Amino acid sequence: MKIIKTKQLQKGFTLIEILLVIVLIGILIAIGLVSFNSEARFIDARNDIRKTHMQTLESAITQYKLREGKYPEGLSRNYQEICDPEATGCTGFFNLKQFLVPNYLQSIPQDPNDTDTTGGTGYSIAVDETTNIVSVRLKESLREGGVIIAVNDPLPAELTTVTANTPLAATVPVNPPPNFNFNSTILGGSIINGGVSNGTIGIPYTGGLGQAYNGISLSSTGVTGLTASLTSGSLANGAGILSFNITGTASGVGTATFTIPDIAEATGSFTVQICPSNYIRVPGNSLYGTSDFCVMKYEATTGSATVAATTQAARAPTVHISQTNAISACNANNTGGATGYGLINNAEWMTIARNIEAQSVNWTGGSVGSGGLWRGHSDSSPNNALAASADNDPYNGTGNVSPSIERRTHTLSNGETIWDLSGNVWEWTSDTILGKDQPTGSSTGWAWREYTAITNYGTLSYDLVRPSNNTWNSTQNMGRIFSDGTSTNNTTFAFLRGGGWISTAVAGVFALTLDYAPSDSNLYVGFRCVLRFPPATPPAIVTNGLVLNLDAGNPASYPGTGNTWFDLSGNGNNGTLVNGVGYNSDNGGSLVFDGVNDIVDSINASSLTNMTIEIWIYDTRTSGERDILTYNGNSGSYTFNGSAFRTDGNGLYGRYFFSVGQPPFNQWYRFCYIKNGDLYINQTKYIGSAYIGSGSDQPYGI
Repeated sequence: MKIIKTKQLQKGFTLIEILLVIVLIGILIAIGLVSFNSEARFIDARNDIRKTHMQTLESAITQYKLREGKYPEGLSRNYQEICDPEATGCTGFFNLKQFLVPNYLQSIPQDPNDTDTTGGTGYSIAVDETTNIVSVRLKESLREGGVIIAVNDPLPAELTTVTANTPLAATVPVNPPPNFNFNSTILGGSIINGGVSNGTIGIPYTGGLGQAYNGISLSSTGVTGLTASLTSGSLANGAGILSFNITGTASGVGTATFTIPDIAEATGSFTVQICPSNYIRVPGNSLYGTSDFCVMKYEATTGSATVAATTQAARAPTVHISQTNAISACNANNTGGATGYGLINNAEWMTIARNIEAQSVNWTGGSVGSGGLWRGHSDSSPNNALAASADNDPYNGTGNVSPSIERRTHTLSNGETIWDLSGNVWEWTSDTILGKDQPTGSSTGWAWREYTAITNYGTLSYDLVRPSNNTWNSTQNMGRIFSDGTSTNNTTFAFLRGGGWISTAVAGVFALTLDYAPSDSNLYVGFRCVLRFPPATPPAIVTNGLVLNLDAGNPASYPGTGNTWFDLSGNGNNGTLVNGVGYNSDNGGSLVFDGVNDIVDSINASSLTNMTIEIWIYDTRTSGERDILTYNGNSGSYTFNGSAFRTDGNGLYGRYFFSVGQPPFNQWYRFCYIKNGDLYINQTKYIGSAYIGSGSDQPYGI
């Protein structure tokens, strides 16, 4: 018998199978790394938002203390979580909204990952009244990425008083230098180009412990010719204001900088913006997103579509001018390197009007709320517009004397005087609105209305049109509003404010008529210009965790020529300028689009599950749909349309924000959108909602 030996086969992998497994493992690792890096970037972005929220809260509470002389009642060294602003009750939380909104904050910030509206915001606050330090910390359960985010946490140890019975081992902490807020200076008096200055600058501080300081005299740089003098003295215990006297003659318009070598071991610098001759400085208002700006002291007395606007007391105001030409007249001052001139906008008008209503000297009864505001030349006697005069002759030309309501001047909180904001001639602002989007009362249709009768603000809001007190109307000389609100009225109208010499009870610093087209003009209509300054110290730009970073003001991103806009994030998402996009070197540098077919083609971000996008925009469009971003041609976009903002996907709405209104015209504004989240226009937050039966909320390409 022949025996055949067989060998049992051994099972194993072929070379091809092994290579396939290695490739698959590599792909899975790559996917995991991409997912991990994307999530890490989103965590970084949310942590950056938290830092901003905490700094905003700390600043607002400090400003409250400076103005009110005390912290919000109930705050202490014990941390308390802030109540959610949307919650119906605040049991177990601190209700900060009742103290800060709307005078110090537009709204209370909430942690970007904390969407529960039944409790707190995720942020806790505490104060140390001895050192005037405000501390903000994040709830531990909301921390991400192993990062602890806080402001002034922990609070300094409580000061220990050394007495005869104190053990020798006890020590008293070394006093830290005070904290000067050089970005929140308070200007008083008159400081203008070419004129003899006699003003003051107040620098708020916290953490004072009675330290003595020496008198100093500082010379300005940038705009030269000014001297800031400080008399020797001692700081307060806690918060206070350090006052410098400003004297001299400014060498030009712009920014004067003063550098402090040492005050109680603290150093720093502050700036003063120098207004042109016959302009006054207006304190900014965070409610309206305005920084300090300059405005014509008198109504414009020259200016047209081709002639730059000027103003002087001795001439009657320019009339028979349309809004379109008033914008051109103000912008015509931006020559010879000058920038920032423009027609006053509604936010700036309201900044002035709200300032006026808060000053006792502007009320006929001598205190806020007593009697009414001065109404200006508004009784048709004489039956024409008037020239202004010296500030000590506020009834000039009216034939009236004190205490007549025909007084033509108002005084701002910094002591500056402005003429004819109420009465004399109606004045354009740069804003427009559709007839259907206008405020109205219980019924629509063109009519004069008291502000107390307004029940629907359309695409505007309470704070954009009327006085702070909801009981004030024309009885207090606030003025009235003329509006329509009919749903079929798709005509574009411009803003006219203040009233004219024939307006009588309609006139007032809050008066508003919305029935004039931007091209209309007549003998009752004039205008005034403003000068806006860039911030003295622009906030630092977040650069960590960015997917895309395009900066027209950085030569490394755009050198001023060519069709490539280089991405500074390191991800290579460069943009391509298409159809002749222009470049403007003013304000550090910006790209200019024609509003027809100019685009920048960059990243397709549709695959990102989370995204925050921020853009600075100067938009001259005054009506119609205004696309900010588009995707895949025009199949998706971020769009302002009438009263709303929406995100579109393939022709369907993804997310909708009602009653946002159109963003500002003819001025820079900040657009910030969080995918599937909230919208910010400057400092104002809007809460959106998913649109039922709609498309997805795509974060479209740029």
